[in-house]
Amino acid sequence: MPFTSRMPTYLTPEQRHELTQIPADLSDREIARYYTFTQDDLDLIKLRRRLHNRLGFAVQLAVLRFPGRPLKDIVGIPSRVLSAIADQIQVPASAFARYGDRDNTIYEHLDEIRQKCGFRECGWREYLWLARELLPLALESDRPVPLIEQALESRSRNQAES
Repeated sequence: MPFTSRMPTYLTPEQRHELTQIPADLSDREIARYYTFTQDDLDLIKLRRRLHNRLGFAVQLAVLRFPGRPLKDIVGIPSRVLSAIADQIQVPASAFARYGDRDNTIYEHLDEIRQKCGFRECGWREYLWLARELLPLALESDRPVPLIEQALESRSRNQAES
């Protein structure tokens, strides 16, 4: 008998993929919007000595902002996105292939980004806040995708205000 979860599934695999991965068809404008670094970002990125670590750190920072997931959860970085990030920090995109040669590097960089940029993992307090934030919308509709999109937008807005 196959294992079935007691957790209800509200999204199809395609919908889940769309919300958690980087779309391959992002426009130039969207790439600029989501993946342009500030001078403070660039200063933090430049603290890495090796080119592959510099690029990997930059990619980690970028994907935490959009689509809002850690790099380990992203299936692949579209080449246009990787090139845009690499161009900003003046590192060849090919250097990314070596990122994570040492497994701990990815996790150490993630911890540093969380600390320096104020990212945090969700706990019960955050889930409760989000549930209260989304209740009015949830009472209006039984469609999960708009609710999840609103949750992501609220989370991003709250993160920026913190």
